[in-house]
Amino acid sequence: MSKDMQKGSDHVAASQRSSKKTEDRKTYHYAQLKEALIETALRLTAERDGPVFSLRELATALGVSHTAVYRHFADKDALLEEMTQMGFAEMAAAQVAAQSKAGPAPLMQLRALCAAYIRFAVDYPGYFTLMFNSRLGSPVASSARDSHNSGALKVLIDAIRACQVSKDIVDGDPERLAAYLVLAPHGMCSYIASGHIPGFIARQQEGLNDAADWMAQVGIDPFLIQRRSPDAFAQLFFSND
Repeated sequence: MSKDMQKGSDHVAASQRSSKKTEDRKTYHYAQLKEALIETALRLTAERDGPVFSLRELATALGVSHTAVYRHFADKDALLEEMTQMGFAEMAAAQVAAQSKAGPAPLMQLRALCAAYIRFAVDYPGYFTLMFNSRLGSPVASSARDSHNSGALKVLIDAIRACQVSKDIVDGDPERLAAYLVLAPHGMCSYIASGHIPGFIARQQEGLNDAADWMAQVGIDPFLIQRRSPDAFAQLFFSND
């Protein structure tokens, strides 16, 4: 084979390889790609217990060029910031929806707020992990998350204050009460979001009609001015027996 023919053959082969790569790449409309990037990032965040991925990995997973990703997000921090903002907005919407279905009494509103927090972890493990997991590699992303988290905390504190005004729960620093109300549910939510619930904990939810509401009631009860009797609390606590 002559050199010219060999060059021509090589050129054809290279063109075919290039064409094959182009065919392998998926085509997304501008908004669709952004949505797909976020969905993939959320899935990986849930699977890996944190945002342990690169933008290049997202591009490869979706079959698009690396430059296509950067048309939507300048860097990973920008992606995490938008995801975090979306997560807190989604949680707020879920809590508002739950409160709209609850009774108007402040105590019912607080109970709905707490239960919705738990359900959010079940429905959106990727968002929950991103919003509350400590494994955010960038100070910028961590600072943005803290800013959003302060807004969510204010909603809870306002609900506690309303219950104090209505004389449903004891007086005292509402932020300290909020810290307690978050502790036990947050532990359960972290297990749920990671997909690894210890067996002895999972068994406690068996037979419960609504585990989220049950946990909200158990968490709030110690602070009620008119508390359940020990027997009534035991009946609530062991209601799945």
